[in-house]
Amino acid sequence: MRNPKTVEAALIEREHLTRVLLEQMERTFGAEGSAGALGLMEELLLRLDETSLREYAYLRGITSEADLEPDAVESARPTPESG
Repeated sequence: MRNPKTVEAALIEREHLTRVLLEQMERTFGAEGSAGALGLMEELLLRLDETSLREYAYLRGITSEADLEPDAVESARPTPESG
């Protein structure tokens, strides 16, 4: 079993790193607008493993595995005609 102090220190470090990244996103948004901030988010998400990405997708509102299939994602994107 892990030492509670080690676990607490890891949690504090993770929270600190999260704050630093959020501050960086704020600066990017301010300097480059939403496109720059979205690019930074994309970089972060691409570094996650597939299981973590799927868990996050469900957390953020995906309701079925079918919604995660490439065809479903492509058909959900707006077309130039639809805006």
